[in-house]
Amino acid sequence: MNEVCKEIAELNMSGNIIPIVWFDNIRYETEQRKNKAYLLAILILSDIVYWYKPYEIRDEQTNKIIEYKQKFSADKLQKSYSQYADFFGSTKIAVKRAFDFLAEFPLIIREFRDITVNHKRLTNVMYIEPIPRNIKLITTSLQKSKEVKKSKHPPYKKVDTYTEITHSENSHEFKKLKIKKGEQKGYFQYVNKLRKLADRFRNFNKPLVLKFENKLYDFEYQEDGNHLLRNANSKKVLSKSDAETIYKILNHRQIIPIQENINIGETL
Repeated sequence: MNEVCKEIAELNMSGNIIPIVWFDNIRYETEQRKNKAYLLAILILSDIVYWYKPYEIRDEQTNKIIEYKQKFSADKLQKSYSQYADFFGSTKIAVKRAFDFLAEFPLIIREFRDITVNHKRLTNVMYIEPIPRNIKLITTSLQKSKEVKKSKHPPYKKVDTYTEITHSENSHEFKKLKIKKGEQKGYFQYVNKLRKLADRFRNFNKPLVLKFENKLYDFEYQEDGNHLLRNANSKKVLSKSDAETIYKILNHRQIIPIQENINIGETL
């Protein structure tokens, strides 16, 4: 045997496994209409599958498998775009596009939850779950897929001048807020202050919904740490002037009317 082969055989290597066929089946069409493997999406999917593959508990004497255990403690895998950006040396927006692609395929399901950790409320925490049936289809295929995935979220997609909000992805609700770059600072200034002010009066075991002038409002958390103020029923994002008005009035009153008995389905 080749000496290098012998040395490689002695290496104890572990980690993500990427089936070769994924490079044929997880593809997108470029602007020049060329068929390319979506490398970042493939890497992310392989890591998700790694986390969902249980590890073996073996008997010390017989070395037989006695049980399997999952690698994470929650009911679903909790990860963030930032974690994957750091892990793969990429950017958050590139990671998000890859997630959008995988969810559109669909090979994964994303769920965004509001959770409480150490008495601190965290909103829009991402939980990920693979779709085994579809992953099996792209993994056991012995032939190259003839159909190229024409995704709405290719890696080369340009960044627009508006902030795109994706909320309640399980119900496929997509909202867009057009805020020019020069206006973002002023907009988030008022909404973030309003959120901090509301935290002083809220019950952290309940969803944060404000009641102002007989209307209900809630917040949409953004990846950069900012918040958007929305109508709690329609999920329509408020304009800068409306957000500023609500903040100034409530800040002057120094009290936030938190809606305790929430029934978002009611027409106000």
